[in-house]
Amino acid sequence: MLTEQEKLALVVLGRRYLLHEPRPQPLTWKQTAAQLDELQPGAGWTDKRVAHLVDAVRARLSRDGVPYLTREEIGEPVGNALNDHLLRALLASTTLVPMDLALVEAP
Repeated sequence: MLTEQEKLALVVLGRRYLLHEPRPQPLTWKQTAAQLDELQPGAGWTDKRVAHLVDAVRARLSRDGVPYLTREEIGEPVGNALNDHLLRALLASTTLVPMDLALVEAP
């Protein structure tokens, strides 16, 4: 279960996955925060806020048994692997679906 803010941030972070791009990669924290700030001006989106929000989702899912969402499970170097595994897990569980792109696209 995701909050509205978590879902919005994850849709922006994982837009390329939802568009079924070949070999998608998550956006950076800075890119995600910038796009969220465009969608919700004045809402206080920063790269650190996005990172903390996504980290909290990843920790919650890891506690619930979703694998490969922690540094310990991945090993170094981590790179984008944690967010990649998170986004793939959310798509596999249909927590995020392509229709969620409507949250971030102009009407």
